[in-house]
Amino acid sequence: MLKNNKFWKFCNNTLHYKNSRLSLLFDGFITILIIISISITPLFLFDQFSSIKPTLKTVEYILTLFFLIEYLLRLWSSEKRLLYIISVSGIIDLLAVGPLLLQYYNIIHLSFIVVIAIRVIRMIKLFFIYKNERDLTIKQIKNIQHHGDFEKGDNEIMLGIVHKHALIFFVSLFPIFIFTIASVFILAIFSLQLFSILTAGALLLIAILIFAKNWIDFHYDAIYITDKRVVVQDAHLLGSDQQTIPLVAIKEIHPKTYGILNLLLDSGSIDIDSGATENAITFNNVSSMKKMKKILLKAHINQIQTSS
Repeated sequence: MLKNNKFWKFCNNTLHYKNSRLSLLFDGFITILIIISISITPLFLFDQFSSIKPTLKTVEYILTLFFLIEYLLRLWSSEKRLLYIISVSGIIDLLAVGPLLLQYYNIIHLSFIVVIAIRVIRMIKLFFIYKNERDLTIKQIKNIQHHGDFEKGDNEIMLGIVHKHALIFFVSLFPIFIFTIASVFILAIFSLQLFSILTAGALLLIAILIFAKNWIDFHYDAIYITDKRVVVQDAHLLGSDQQTIPLVAIKEIHPKTYGILNLLLDSGSIDIDSGATENAITFNNVSSMKKMKKILLKAHINQIQTSS
């Protein structure tokens, strides 16, 4: 049986959003590879870089080969393989690698527009990677003992966890693409001169720091709702800041939406007024805002009834 195979267990735990630390790190690694594959694409547009195009094609082939291995391992280690094949995530994984490999072996010829479309598909792949991570965290809410710097107290029951909207992380990738593309262009134009290496290195460092900050924000900027308190966690590179509000201290909850897009995405900001803090606590870019308000109000009422 495959489920008794140690390598199968390792792949299943790592590749199928089991919310383990290894799974999160692997998704971060995949994100970096996708950013690299997209960043080198503009170089194919300019004849000035014809001398390095064979190298670029080799890099693209290696990346595509890696994504193919990832797809095959996801398929092999899936508990329900057919469902994975026909799932949106499975189809996107296949489209992100299949056509490029067929072109590399001269089986088909792809126009540059189609190649760009495949890069866009890889970006969509990123969205589904992090959406699946988020969905799994919510499903496993009752089993969470700690998340980031948040620690569930003794005899506490987890009622909900609210993150920032997944599209916020997706949009935050664009500055990273810009800095990475700029560094690649500098290296391609000025070759391996000291100035170009230092400048490209500085731009890459900025891109890495932005990515690390956004990755941490996406996973650990959250509101944790238990049957006794609400904890608002603001994560950053060197730790996190937390504000705790006892449920009985909550006075008002003010959800706010800004424009039609926020309304359609059920996203916005939320203010929590309480006697425990001088000013209202604000959490921006909330996902599932209506659901969060419902959970908060229900928990607040239950705590008041229990205390009285």
